[in-house]
Amino acid sequence: MEQSRCLCFIGQKIGLINHACKACTVAFSATDAASVLGVSIKGDLKGHSDLVEFSKSGYEIISSQGDWRRGWDLNP
Repeated sequence: MEQSRCLCFIGQKIGLINHACKACTVAFSATDAASVLGVSIKGDLKGHSDLVEFSKSGYEIISSQGDWRRGWDLNP
């Protein structure tokens, strides 16, 4: 696929993708794909990404876990 049309490359270019979770890339056999795509891998929290830094900076964490209807409050 042409890089300019791939959602991953578009997401990286406009700043939507900062890094991939180390534990998740291993679990989903995506470490090589992340490397090929140039996505950095972080595992600061027992192998997982520490997303608190993003929450504190005002970003919303989107995940398939939890109830999307009520949202999450990471800074109670």
